[in-house]
Amino acid sequence: MKTLMTALMMTLMVVSLVGCAKQKAYSPPELSDTRIDEVPPDQVVTANYGTNIVALNVTDTATFRNFFFKNPPNNPTNYRLVVDVDQTSGAGTIKIQFDDNGITRQAVLSSNHPYSGISDSSLNKWFTSNGQQVFHGIYQDVAGAIVVVVDSVLSMGDGGGSSILGGSVWFQNFGYTNAAQGPNLMCWEIQIGPYDCRTFLQGGTNARYDKAVVNTYSSVYPTTHTTGGDATSTYNGSFGGDRPAYVKLGSFSGLLRSEAFHQ
Repeated sequence: MKTLMTALMMTLMVVSLVGCAKQKAYSPPELSDTRIDEVPPDQVVTANYGTNIVALNVTDTATFRNFFFKNPPNNPTNYRLVVDVDQTSGAGTIKIQFDDNGITRQAVLSSNHPYSGISDSSLNKWFTSNGQQVFHGIYQDVAGAIVVVVDSVLSMGDGGGSSILGGSVWFQNFGYTNAAQGPNLMCWEIQIGPYDCRTFLQGGTNARYDKAVVNTYSSVYPTTHTTGGDATSTYNGSFGGDRPAYVKLGSFSGLLRSEAFHQ
């Protein structure tokens, strides 16, 4: 009997250790702030019209600093947008760069999960709205999400099929929480809680916004209200709290489609 009890205790200890090992396999980083990265001097590139690195005309300095709400820059200047996205899938990376007291810094957001390795770009689409080509791309990092909207497509007329793009960048930061984002969903796939960054919502009710569905074709610009409206509206729901509105970070022009989208 004593031998049997000992064997059972050893089995339970092994199961417990295996369980701990499985839990430790997913270990998200501290969420203090990883949005600002310093760009090495030899990798700093200035904005140029007709490339994939263009000037970002920010809404205002206060809004830009709010984008980095956990660690706002002191004196940001020379704002730049870097687009590196696949033309077909919409997967890729967006960088928001700026200079701050002589140092170049950036935020890097992508269609990849910040730390689990999964990815999703199913909402990133080119489509036509009122006769105009439009692109929506939503990307995230550990602190929040951005939506890149292209609403101006001008042919270069060189016979090569490329074009110059213009549009805007919108952002929504995650709410304050001690919990980490789960490893299996991108924020635009989450339906409730502080990591829900959905936009272009339709359906649902004010009390059950979790029942709303994302329709990227429903609006040119980000919305947070299921019945329409614009990005300044707040989706006010008791089931999980108020939804923060997407805020316009800035606008851009001169983006060369063949370089930005590898056309």
